[in-house]
Amino acid sequence: ELRIRRYSQKAEELFNLINSDCGRPIVQINSSIDIPDLEKNILQVVDTVQSKELEVKNDKGAWYKISMNKYKTLDNKISGAILAFFDIHEMKNNLILAKNAQHYAEAIISAIRYPMLVLDKYLRVVSASEIYYSIFQVSEKDTIGNLLYHLGNGQWGIPELRKKLEETITKNCDFDDYVVDHDFENIGHKKLRIS
Repeated sequence: ELRIRRYSQKAEELFNLINSDCGRPIVQINSSIDIPDLEKNILQVVDTVQSKELEVKNDKGAWYKISMNKYKTLDNKISGAILAFFDIHEMKNNLILAKNAQHYAEAIISAIRYPMLVLDKYLRVVSASEIYYSIFQVSEKDTIGNLLYHLGNGQWGIPELRKKLEETITKNCDFDDYVVDHDFENIGHKKLRIS
């Protein structure tokens, strides 16, 4: 049986432990953290000598990462496992907020009624509006993650446009209604205004 030998003050709070819990099987402890298959996971760490990490929540919805590692005695024998708990609640919440913001931004971009590309600071395409794909007859696979100047047949590699975009990034200066008169790969000759 996996019995508790020692615990820190933080573990005492997380597991609602009291002094008399030392020596008790861990599965008998009524913890505030729901850890699926706790005993099975600990035994895998002990048997396979491989560490394991789990992300779990407590009964108040706070997130923790549990790191499970083998415990070795001074004579180098495996004598159990050590469980370390890390508070990752803020990190998880920030990740959820970031994903929500990303979905929101993607929804706005997909609703825009004119061709639009979102570029990172290296001028790689981060996202594009659906109408961009439709008008320029290109796929998402051939667009996202590529440098603007590598799209299609290099059709966006217009020196003046490149200069304006690089100035937008380095000098934080916008431009409006820059006219591009160009032969595009799939749609032929077009005159476009770019902002």
